[in-house]
Amino acid sequence: MAYVELNEAGEPVTEAPSEGPLELGGKRTPESFSQGLEGMVAAEEKVIELPFPEDYPEEALAGTSKHFRVNVVRVKEKIWPALDDAFAQAVMGKEDATADLLREQIRLNHEADAFMQAQRVLADNIIKRLLELNPFELPEGMVNSTLDRILEDARKENEEIPEDEAGKLRDTYRVMVENRYRSDILMEAVAKQEGIEVTAADLDREIEQFAGREGRPAAKIKAELKKEGGLERLERDIFQRRVTEKLIELAEVTEIKKKPGAEEETK
Repeated sequence: MAYVELNEAGEPVTEAPSEGPLELGGKRTPESFSQGLEGMVAAEEKVIELPFPEDYPEEALAGTSKHFRVNVVRVKEKIWPALDDAFAQAVMGKEDATADLLREQIRLNHEADAFMQAQRVLADNIIKRLLELNPFELPEGMVNSTLDRILEDARKENEEIPEDEAGKLRDTYRVMVENRYRSDILMEAVAKQEGIEVTAADLDREIEQFAGREGRPAAKIKAELKKEGGLERLERDIFQRRVTEKLIELAEVTEIKKKPGAEEETK
């Protein structure tokens, strides 16, 4: 698709149109474009209006509209493969795989993802509540040094950051930085109290499990992680997972079943 923005007089804003693919109904495709382009064929041209909602983040565009002249260069149809045993075997890499087995695996994966997401939300709420019950101050120098690094990284991308914008940037990230440090300190305290630690054997066991799933040598994966500094990240991931599991184990959690559409009440 080729497109060019038009001004109020209906004239192109730029001399050369932009080109790029666009998926009808796609997540990144504005609804007005999906509706306007539906049914068009190659070489067809049309002017499409793009309205911006009143609550659009960019105030200058909120509540306004832009117009684009679009030209369909070519039309492609997404054709999905048949969900049969041959497809399942190609996806799962097993000669005895079946479509039913693939469906079951997908269902289990979705259930596992939903469970992990629920666990993360629960753990975040527990940590938030613990911090509310046990407030403590952070060393100002530690917070400021982190904010300095964030601002320095931002200036690498945009050197011309005015002082007032720099101050707003620091304020925006301050709460996030403070919450991260408080959460880390809290988790370290829980780990010390409960005797939670991550050993070299734990790392090897985690890598071996991953290697089994990927069908690759564990030694090779470990060497790659060590070269890229990934062992420290893996150790931190295991540590956080274990502390999170312990927090959930120790917490008194009340499950409330709601009717569909009922509003949530948080206490």
